[in-house]
Amino acid sequence: MGTTISPSFNNTRVYGTCLYRILWCTKYRRSVLDTDVVVRLRQVLLEVAEEEGVTIASFDLRPDRVGLTIEATPETELGRVVRSLKRRSSRLLRQEFRSCRTRVPTLWTSRWYAETVEMRSGRDRFLEEARKH
Repeated sequence: MGTTISPSFNNTRVYGTCLYRILWCTKYRRSVLDTDVVVRLRQVLLEVAEEEGVTIASFDLRPDRVGLTIEATPETELGRVVRSLKRRSSRLLRQEFRSCRTRVPTLWTSRWYAETVEMRSGRDRFLEEARKH
């Protein structure tokens, strides 16, 4: 993937950044995410991510699915973030695009997939600082 993110979260107890790959599909894997919908979807996802305090490091938006790489703090509740992303994007896209209302009963499936992306960029610095305390 080639994404290099430096650890950005630091409080007295937790130090670091987590990267997650997130994936969810349209209902019945129907191809409803055309070019116009994808442009708007990207805007909505960025807005929600900012409100939730996470960063979307990369997008993989296909006609039948959404793939994101999300940068978050170790204390971030990933399930809450994904629910917010899916809820707001579904509501707004169904209001704004007829194809998102008529081709599927709901825009997204209720399921989603997440995996962590291994990062070691801040580990050595954290271990060095731990020796001082």
